[in-house]
Amino acid sequence: MSTRRTFLKTVGVGTIAATSLSTGVAARGKAGADLFAPLTSGETVPKVRSRATGTATFTADGDDLAYEVTLKNIVDVTQAHIHVGERGTTGGIVVTLIDFAPLSAPTGAGEDGTPQDPIVVSGTISDSDPELVASGVTVADLLANPAAYYVNVHTVDNQPGEIRGQLRAK
Repeated sequence: MSTRRTFLKTVGVGTIAATSLSTGVAARGKAGADLFAPLTSGETVPKVRSRATGTATFTADGDDLAYEVTLKNIVDVTQAHIHVGERGTTGGIVVTLIDFAPLSAPTGAGEDGTPQDPIVVSGTISDSDPELVASGVTVADLLANPAAYYVNVHTVDNQPGEIRGQLRAK
């Protein structure tokens, strides 16, 4: 099964949203989630200053890993990935969670320029995902050793990453 991502253009505000696994993400992660990552600018390498925050939650579903990324106070998001790397280091991309780069409208802002809050994107990662295969990482690896991976959210202004968080077991 390939990675499935469903993106919908929200009518009337011109921002990108996604079908949601459920509503409401708690500060420490969504109930039932196996992994989560609180996303802040304090974790980025190199350091940036940003009011943006977010949460990434991951729930095992058989051999798949369902995810939901919720972002607040952020505009012009281009991509978000899971990377391999301990806290304070940078590493290669394991799998893409968000890829807004090919879209013509900036994400995270309505047609009037007002930031859309929150931005929510969800999808599913499977072991057959081409990026996961190329990285040599499996869903089981992510679940078994979450601290070896981090979620990084890239923006137009902060291409190396505006917010980031190390994966943790719930």
